[in-house]
Amino acid sequence: MSVVILLTMLSFVPDMTAEEKAPPPLIAMADYPPYHYWVDGNPKGLNIDILNEIFLRIGHTPRYVQRPWSRSLYELEQGDVGALCAGMKTPPREKFAYYPSHPLSMETNWVITLADSDIKINSLDELKGIHIGTITNYSYGSTFDALQNLTKHERPDEKALLELLLHKRVKAIVGCDLVINHVADKLGVRHQLNYQLMLTSDPMYLILSKVITGNEELNTRISDVLAEMIEDGTYQKILDQYLE
Repeated sequence: MSVVILLTMLSFVPDMTAEEKAPPPLIAMADYPPYHYWVDGNPKGLNIDILNEIFLRIGHTPRYVQRPWSRSLYELEQGDVGALCAGMKTPPREKFAYYPSHPLSMETNWVITLADSDIKINSLDELKGIHIGTITNYSYGSTFDALQNLTKHERPDEKALLELLLHKRVKAIVGCDLVINHVADKLGVRHQLNYQLMLTSDPMYLILSKVITGNEELNTRISDVLAEMIEDGTYQKILDQYLE
């Protein structure tokens, strides 16, 4: 009788593949428009459109959670979230994170001053000795990150960064042109900004936690799907919608 019961119970166990057993990772993201941002509790933006297409092809529905950038990075390292949208590849982060072979998008970071500022910045050396606004725990490329003796004033997001500059608490800020312009347009202050020095144009990746079981395999699958999207033109089609 016990054998019959056991066989009956086993007959109701669903046949699940490895992908079905492992749900998609919880993806943390802050507001970084137009790349990724929240509208009425829903994720939007360039990187989100790309990620949604990736997970559609994999056969998953992505799960997003709103987190400040610095907290997202910490929770990724601890394994409290499975992935982070999105950031640069840096040696410290590679110790606790996987990166797909292809980035989600590119970002260009600039040194920005007020249009009526009397300072001129033509090189990184000229940043020394002035007060600069940056985002907490954000990377602006290896050259800038390695600079010593900078007087930085850190803020959690671009809106706070712009307010720092507009109220003249710093002489310059560092930020991505698309993001700063997006926020400045909402505040009606883009005409007050002067983009003086381009720092880098760098790839932004989906970052996956090494703590989460299955993320290494998922990272490989995401890499393959991104390559497919680039090859079949889907990636460029999504990108063009944001560059028009």
